[in-house]
Amino acid sequence: MQEIISQDSFSTLLLCSFVNPSENIDKGYKPFKQKEWVDLSTKIAKSELERPSNLIKYSHHQIMEILRISDVEAERILTLLSRSSSMALQVEKFNSMGIRIITRADQEYPKRFKKILKSLSPNILYVAGDLSILNSDAIGIVGSRNANEDSLKFTELLTEKAVKEGLVTVSGGSKGIDSVAHNKTLELNGKTIAILSDGLASFIKKKDNLKNILNRNLLVISPYHPNARFYPYTALDRNKYIYALSKLTIATSSDYKKGGTWSGAVENLKNKWVPIYIRKDVQSKGLSELEKLGAVTLTFDELKDPSFIQLINSQINVCCDSQYKTLESESIYKLVWPIIEKHLKKPISIKKLSEELDLEEIQLLSWLNRAKKEEKVVFLNIEIVISSTFYNPEMDSFKQLGLFEIKN
Repeated sequence: MQEIISQDSFSTLLLCSFVNPSENIDKGYKPFKQKEWVDLSTKIAKSELERPSNLIKYSHHQIMEILRISDVEAERILTLLSRSSSMALQVEKFNSMGIRIITRADQEYPKRFKKILKSLSPNILYVAGDLSILNSDAIGIVGSRNANEDSLKFTELLTEKAVKEGLVTVSGGSKGIDSVAHNKTLELNGKTIAILSDGLASFIKKKDNLKNILNRNLLVISPYHPNARFYPYTALDRNKYIYALSKLTIATSSDYKKGGTWSGAVENLKNKWVPIYIRKDVQSKGLSELEKLGAVTLTFDELKDPSFIQLINSQINVCCDSQYKTLESESIYKLVWPIIEKHLKKPISIKKLSEELDLEEIQLLSWLNRAKKEEKVVFLNIEIVISSTFYNPEMDSFKQLGLFEIKN
């Protein structure tokens, strides 16, 4: 099992996925959804468990105590983990089909997902193909299924330009613009990434797709179970993954206020994930409105110059520039907070906390009040605090304090 999937990823798979889409789990429990897993994995990482794979080493009561969760939630975790045998068989089956499973716990997981999407990053990815393609700069190409001749021609030209510059193309694997982008890239012996809105089991069974995967020109990624069906909401949901893997994205066609291209472009403009360009078309209501919202236009003539690489390099990466500040510009609070937070996994009095940290109570209280404004801590009363990560809002104050004895 370790050669196929890491232990942490296998535990994540058990907690966040069905063995098959029609599975009925004991007692009606369901795998953890995106936000649920973000909350739970944060608790795990900040607790003595540290990693998902360590959950199997602890009892029901210990998991309740360490993670400060309810009896029902602890039972849910253990029930999901109990499916290891059936899940292992499914993992081996997928592996024999050429489908790998990676999670945020794996080094191969796309770094741009974590950097750009953060908590919106998918819990699990099912992939087929050469993952090293993710290490190259890429541009996203998106558009409608029912595109006109101008948009199809424009897509072919920009795809040719991207391949000549050694860029990877990213699209959604659907009919229309997506297919043109993928097929033209492969025709020119370039590399392309298809982000599917359904399971990839049926996709990789097609002869041409399998051939391109084996030739290491096509990487297929899906955040959905390999046997999952297509749903309109999954098509909308996967758009952000195309943007996140791209240094910039170009929409060559779009309906107005409907369809995946429109919703994906608007979502990207709102969140400012990556620069977005659109084909200049005054006849297209969708593209014209995206221009008003902030998308940059490209005409057929402008497609010739400048190069995409120049466009990519001209973008100021504010995130990276501001992420790493010098030590001198950091406040003392930001430096000491990680140390304080380690002592807040269970309810603790401010007095005891100041003794453990060898700090004046007045100074500590000032930092705790700041942390409260940032929603990092919860005051159970005027004397006792706990990290918001481990605070269980379902418990009343009495039970919240009584779950663990606090010795002063």
